[in-house]
Amino acid sequence: MKRHGVFTFILVFIFLMTSSVFANGETVNGNDFSIVSTIFKLIFYLICFGIVIFLAHYSSKLIAQKTSNLTKANNMKILDTLIIDKNNKISIVKIFDTYQVIGVNNNQMIIIDKFNSQDVILHDMSKTKSIKDFQGYLEKFNSLRKNKQNSINTSSSDNKSDD
Repeated sequence: MKRHGVFTFILVFIFLMTSSVFANGETVNGNDFSIVSTIFKLIFYLICFGIVIFLAHYSSKLIAQKTSNLTKANNMKILDTLIIDKNNKISIVKIFDTYQVIGVNNNQMIIIDKFNSQDVILHDMSKTKSIKDFQGYLEKFNSLRKNKQNSINTSSSDNKSDD
């Protein structure tokens, strides 16, 4: 709220200036400076800024769309990747009806093994129950906290009954 007031004050100050002052103290009074021309210049620059931002946004979306269409493969799919270290990884790739285990590093790709589609049994990881979202972690944390609190309360009540 305070910044908004400072910004408004600066704008009002700029618009109410009636003459330009140079470092040596001379002022310029003439037809080249007026509040109306300053307002029009400000509006023009804001419109130009908006157009540049719009064009940058639209062109980046267009480039991203064209790039994703270029990298899309119809007959190949990377099923899984295991990163071994920052330069090496192992990937399972489905190419047509065959599955290939490929070792990849910075300089080369090596086909480790090939399998037919009849030899491979795939597990659908989306159907397995795992806690991967925040809500699941939160529920698990709350249940552990409640269990710990209950065990503390139970042990403290047992100690009081012993006294």
